[in-house]
Amino acid sequence: MSIAVFISPLTSTVYFFISPMHSAQSELLALTSPTVWDAFIAFFGGLAGIVAESPRDKVTNVIPGVAIAIALMPPLCTAGYGLAIGNL
Repeated sequence: MSIAVFISPLTSTVYFFISPMHSAQSELLALTSPTVWDAFIAFFGGLAGIVAESPRDKVTNVIPGVAIAIALMPPLCTAGYGLAIGNL
C-alpha cells in the first residue's frame, strides 16, 4: 500500500510535467477541496471491502481494490499535478 501511495503521485507528476495540459480543469480543482461526499465514498468503499472480506470460504481482492482506487487515486493524482506545476 505504501509503495502504491508513493508511486501514484510520482507517476502523475511525471505525466503532468510532460503533458501539454498546464491549466487545471474543473474536475481537477474539485478534488482540491474535499466535501462530505468524498467522505461518504471512502466510508462506503471501506465498508464494501469489509463485507467482501467477511466470508471465510473464498477470498477476493477485487472489491477492496476498487474501493481503494476510488477513494485514494484521485487525491494522489491531484497531488501529482500540484507537484508538476510547482504548487506544493
